[in-house]
Amino acid sequence: MRALHMFGLAAGAVVVLGGCSKAEPAKTAAAAPVAPASASADAPPACKDVFQPGKLVDKEKAKAGCASPSGTALMLASLDCKDGTQLWQVGAASGAPAGYVRDGQPYQVVKADATTDANYMKAYKACTG
Repeated sequence: MRALHMFGLAAGAVVVLGGCSKAEPAKTAAAAPVAPASASADAPPACKDVFQPGKLVDKEKAKAGCASPSGTALMLASLDCKDGTQLWQVGAASGAPAGYVRDGQPYQVVKADATTDANYMKAYKACTG
């Protein structure tokens, strides 16, 4: 019974990632480590390859995550917009230039943190209404 109880605790330890919209931009670390990426074909693409300045971002790749320079798989934070699109904030620690992108628009680079960038704030307000 003791072994079963310990197994139940281990099996019950589940990490749930979810998102919710807030009335103000959240300061995030831009990414949460998921697991080390391996050299296999299943390894996610590098974040710098997913989030390229001035280029459209593949929504499915962004949602699936990307790898940091150290090879750690990251799931980047996104905000669900009122029109069904998503707005991503990307920090430089991901290996991509710090910036933001909304579905269907080119990736925008910021000088520091996206939440202090005037253009990001416009994009955020357009997203949340």
